[in-house]
Amino acid sequence: MARLNDPQAATYALLVMCAEDMYDDLADHNKANQAPPIDPRVSADWTVIGFITAVDALADAQALGLGTRFYYGFLAGSNADQTKYAAVIRGTANPSEWIEDIEFVPQPAPARMAGKVENGFFSIYATMNYTPVGSTTLMPVIDGIAAAVGANQLTVLGHSLGSALATYLALDLAISGKLQNPLSACMFASPRAGDAIFAGYVDTKVGNYKVYNYALDIVPKVPLFFDYSALPKATAFEAADAQAVIQHTLGGNHHAICYAAMIDYTIADWTNVPTVDKECAACIEGPNPQAPAAA
Repeated sequence: MARLNDPQAATYALLVMCAEDMYDDLADHNKANQAPPIDPRVSADWTVIGFITAVDALADAQALGLGTRFYYGFLAGSNADQTKYAAVIRGTANPSEWIEDIEFVPQPAPARMAGKVENGFFSIYATMNYTPVGSTTLMPVIDGIAAAVGANQLTVLGHSLGSALATYLALDLAISGKLQNPLSACMFASPRAGDAIFAGYVDTKVGNYKVYNYALDIVPKVPLFFDYSALPKATAFEAADAQAVIQHTLGGNHHAICYAAMIDYTIADWTNVPTVDKECAACIEGPNPQAPAAA
């Protein structure tokens, strides 16, 4: 394939990274803060108007009312274009989420969907709510986002676990009939959120989406069994196709900041990042001189 060249997607990857940083920057005693301070890099281009939260619990105990509600992302409006909004979902960030990530047992999708979904991912998504900035009211996530977006354009973003959750969210928003305009989605390092029937259903109902999965990243390859499938339009790219050379490590192959650099190396100074991102950015070794020319 031609060299990756998608500045908008790379910018979205950095926005998801900021959503993850907002959780990581919370002190250990404050991880359950559902409305964390807004990253200044987000505020430069976006106005956060609401927070997205969900409940973490082991063995699907959310159904019993157990677990802890955590911040999972935000809804924001573009400062440059007031007709554009983004729902941004962070990736895995604590031990209970890692365990939920590897449950892997399929379950029938809700009747409004089709096929089967991964029960660990979906157990988190089923508890997702939306809270406007300045409020403590937990609203149904679809109702809250749709009401806030109104007649404007919405893009749903996610990385890692957040990509699976973003897949469910984008699908639910698309089939709800509550958005006044079709949405789009852009996901990175996405695990397989459901089986082939589910993936085909998402492809039909959402339609306008992108998924970038790096071939050396293990996360997009899981779950391996039970007919779990990537979305049909997912782009699986090799190291030779990337704009950046990345350290071949578990983290380097997976970090959101590494995806951004591989998709468009020119959008940031990768040596000058906030402290919270320095360890991940160190996996970016430089531009890839071997990448083929852009199409």
